[in-house]
Amino acid sequence: MFDPTAFENMKVVMEGCLYDYDLDGEIIITDRNDWVNLAKLSRKFEMTLRKNPRSKVFCTFILQADLANLTAELLPLSNGVQQSGASVFIKTTLEHPENEELYKKSAERLKTIWGANHSVQQHIRKNALNEHAHLENELTISFNRLIQEDQIDDLQNMAEYMVKTVNEMDHLIRTFN
Repeated sequence: MFDPTAFENMKVVMEGCLYDYDLDGEIIITDRNDWVNLAKLSRKFEMTLRKNPRSKVFCTFILQADLANLTAELLPLSNGVQQSGASVFIKTTLEHPENEELYKKSAERLKTIWGANHSVQQHIRKNALNEHAHLENELTISFNRLIQEDQIDDLQNMAEYMVKTVNEMDHLIRTFN
């Protein structure tokens, strides 16, 4: 038997939180990925949800840990506690017609939900050959620090904020249509 890493423990806690919301009918889990990169000795876990089957808003929890994070956890004297833990990102993807005001409002709304102290990157993707196609408005929240195992309770709050995010962003898109 082996002792699970902080990455593994955080992944299991977040899965449980999000599946509880799914079982309660508040959201639908639409995708789940658990990658191990053997070339770089890194891990990445993603779990995506949406409000309902018709919703054009997706919210993805991303947990990443690399070799430095694992080494710091398993061999604490090698490179210090500061590298121990995992990075967390929340990616929100909205599908909607092109609308400059909606770009700004969606970024503002995310900062209202998650807090202004987190950085938000926004990328817009569209099919340039089809002017009638909806575009993808992708907003990624970075917490700018490693999440450590002693902060595992924060994941429950993140799950709650993810549910709030899909609900509020879904409402925001509907107000522009």
